[in-house]
Order: sequence, then C-alpha cells, then structure tokens
Amino acid sequence: MSEKRINIDEELLKATTELVAETAAIIAVAEAEEDFPAQGMKMIPITPARMAYEAVWHQLKEPYHWKNSSSDPNVTVKPWLPLSPVPEDWSDRQNVLDDMGVPMVDRKGNILTEWANETRRNHYEYSPFLSENRIAQYAAIIVASAEPQWLTLWSENVARERWPDAIECIIQDDDFWWRRYCLEFGISQGDEDPSSVGVTSDGGTPPSNPGLASVEG
Repeated sequence: MSEKRINIDEELLKATTELVAETAAIIAVAEAEEDFPAQGMKMIPITPARMAYEAVWHQLKEPYHWKNSSSDPNVTVKPWLPLSPVPEDWSDRQNVLDDMGVPMVDRKGNILTEWANETRRNHYEYSPFLSENRIAQYAAIIVASAEPQWLTLWSENVARERWPDAIECIIQDDDFWWRRYCLEFGISQGDEDPSSVGVTSDGGTPPSNPGLASVEG
C-alpha cells in the first residue's frame, strides 16, 4: 500500500478552481441553448478534468503505431520517450573516449564531451519533457473539477501516487472509481477493510459508457 501523497499547491488550486467554475458555467449556457452539435451522444462529456488528463496522459503512453507502423520503418528506430519523469542523468555530460579509453580533445586542446544518457545522445537533441510546474497545473485542474473518474485515472496513470485524504473523500462518492483506486493503492490507514468496499482483483465492472475505453490507458 502506497502512502506517498500527491502534493497540491494551494494558490494554484484556488486560481484553477475559479477557472473551472467559469468554464462549467459557459458549458451549461451552451447546453441550455443547444449550441453543442454532439448534445445527446452517449459518451463521456468533454470536461476540464478530462481535457487536463488526456493532455498529459497521451504524452506519457506509447502510441500504438510507434512499434506497429509498416509504412514508416524509421518510427521503430527512435525509442519512445515518455514526457515525464526526466531521467536522472538527462543533463549529465561525459568525456568522449577513443578506442583506448583516453579522453579526446578538439583542435584547441579542449576535452570533448557528449550526453551521458544514451537515448538523448543518439536520438533526442532537445529535451521533450513536461516541467513539474506544468504538470502541477494540469493536476490542479483535475482536483478543482472534483470528478472521481479523472482523479482516479490521474493518480493511477500519471502521478502514480495516492491523493491526500481530503481528495480521496471526493473519489469515495463514486463506488466504482473508489474500488478501483483502492485496488491500485490499497486502503488508507484507518479506513474500512478492503472487502467491505468490494475491492476485487479485476477492479469491478466500469460504468456502461462507450467513451471510457479510449481514455483509461
């Protein structure tokens, strides 16, 4: 059971909560005036929380075509690199050695160096990563939206850490997503026994929704 918690910046959360509230109000007006062409479709609605989750998740998971492209053989040459976390040696440099293991120098006598990380050295000249501050902004949107589904998927697939107790209380409002959250992270200290909340090895049966499979990962 993981007890490490996702850190939430209070000032960022406050600003994001106001933004989410304004967005929800705009969506409500548009729905009332029937301005949404997809209104009535039986799919998960496009909410700020879903957009925030997908904006990050689709940059973290390896696209199917990356290893399954028959039209472009170069796709499989470059290794897939998730946009978070940053490898520990990503900014480190090392000496360029000759066949005898002796550091090489340029014409001016300066020691030649190269990126220590092999993936960066061979495939990525520039860093493609999302900064921690940017990820925190997306997380704040997830929290401000207070939707159990996206809170659960964010902690499971992006942060890989459990939320603080106050946010876990939001997830508990939805039986399915709370069961899935508990299956991933275990029951918090002081909470009820797993069997009493119906935690099973398969995570239970998700709500019937044709838009769910494409966003879970």
